[in-house]
Amino acid sequence: MRFRPALSAIVDRLAARDYEGLKRDGIDPHPAADLTVWIRNYGRTGVTIGSKAEDVWSAADAEPIPSRPGQWHVVLPLDVRGRREPPVTDGDDHRVGR
Repeated sequence: MRFRPALSAIVDRLAARDYEGLKRDGIDPHPAADLTVWIRNYGRTGVTIGSKAEDVWSAADAEPIPSRPGQWHVVLPLDVRGRREPPVTDGDDHRVGR
């Protein structure tokens, strides 16, 4: 996956719970929003994010956003507990987690 190097750094920071750092560095495009809402409210019990498992990357899915040239959405199964639930979307119909 061509996005792996950039995404790996972000996923590592999510796993480390560096939410404020992601906002400070402009990675989170919604600085006033609570990034942890998506993590806490995923499925019935929230999500435990991990980044080192190879299956995270082998199961990744990416495609361009037709209405936003040059932008892509990427789906990574980040829940290290192995649960597979339908993708969660943010308010812009971008899927978050898997």
